[in-house]
Amino acid sequence: MAIIPSCKPTVVELDAKPDTFVHEIEIGDMDGDGKLEFFATPSDRNKANTSQAGLIVMYKYDGTTYKRTTVDGGEHTHAKEILAADINGDGKSEFFSVLEAELSGKTIKKPVEVRQYIPKGDGTFEHQSVAKIKDRQTRFLVAADFDGDGFKELVAAAMKTGLYLIDGEASEDGKITWAEPVVFDRMSGGFEHAVLASDLDGDGKVELYVAADDQRELKRYDWDAEGKTFKRTKLGSLQELTFTWNIEVGKL
Repeated sequence: MAIIPSCKPTVVELDAKPDTFVHEIEIGDMDGDGKLEFFATPSDRNKANTSQAGLIVMYKYDGTTYKRTTVDGGEHTHAKEILAADINGDGKSEFFSVLEAELSGKTIKKPVEVRQYIPKGDGTFEHQSVAKIKDRQTRFLVAADFDGDGFKELVAAAMKTGLYLIDGEASEDGKITWAEPVVFDRMSGGFEHAVLASDLDGDGKVELYVAADDQRELKRYDWDAEGKTFKRTKLGSLQELTFTWNIEVGKL
């Protein structure tokens, strides 16, 4: 793993280990001190139809070096998706992982689980289960305020079972109570199932963009306040046997 500071052309290598995959990197400020932490997901090499464990770790610069803290010890399946986002607008990032399903061959023994990790104040973390999704994998999780209530909802894109909306409510102590996930499009899927939240038309409302490789569709979803769900619009077609690894926006 390498860090390239913007102030000078140097590279810092951390925790180099052979045959290790780091599927995801996320950056956020969990304690609100103005200094960013970054998170990583080291695990062993991928194995088909076999559950494997993997760590989730945090690195924070202490003025001299990057101190590593274990967020999740990996006594379960590994995460191929993590997310750091300020959900409730308090200036601090909430941190989430999406754990792959536990498999026995191709049978799901334990479904996908979305977890939120909460600092305990002593350098360790506790977690709460945000949602369980009956699927093998969910490799995209995004946060955005789709309904305009000032609180960011989560959208999880599962491999086969569709798109899920996960809403929550913050209490006075800052903790979040999460509602059960709601499927708003079952006819959407893909091995990666890439999604992106962005306000492309500049109307002040965030849209959801989805690449559904199984259906070979690129889609847009707009929040319908009256129906309290999303309205879908097909934007274009995707080629057969396509893996869409990501969606990005930019001014060309």
